[in-house]
Amino acid sequence: MKVQVGEKVVFPGCGVGTIEARETLHIGDEQVDAFRIGLAGDDATIWVPAGSLVEKGVRPVMDPKHVPRTWEILTSQTAPSKRRPWPQRRRRYTEMLMECTPASLARLLGELTAVRRKNLKTKKKKNLSFSEKKYFEQARTMLVAEIAAARGVDTEVVDERFEELTVVAAA
Repeated sequence: MKVQVGEKVVFPGCGVGTIEARETLHIGDEQVDAFRIGLAGDDATIWVPAGSLVEKGVRPVMDPKHVPRTWEILTSQTAPSKRRPWPQRRRRYTEMLMECTPASLARLLGELTAVRRKNLKTKKKKNLSFSEKKYFEQARTMLVAEIAAARGVDTEVVDERFEELTVVAAA
């Protein structure tokens, strides 16, 4: 994978970042050629060996022409008729976050939105659990940042569209 300083990329499990520099790191007695990636919104930095970008799962930001399909995936998800036990759901949600593709994030967000809608329509009127809310917010942040980077707009613009698509009216 060829990258240039200033280019936006996606790091699995962390989301969108910018290639800030190509540096030589001194680790013990060795010198390692690495890219410094600054993560958007986290004030965090990751160094990835130059020859290991693909192996580490670093990929380019999605093509803007794929954004409508991502929104479609998000809005087409339904709540399962019977939910699996939390440990199984947690494992699945973690895998979807770590995959960090727009489609996997949209599936996760769509499912949790559908569950929230279904819950609020029942007599229980309960929202997502604390842990599910954390997964939802992490996936939302990552997806919104990637779509914003792909379209070259502020995250606020994408966040407004996200809100429109995932609004849950309390019954």
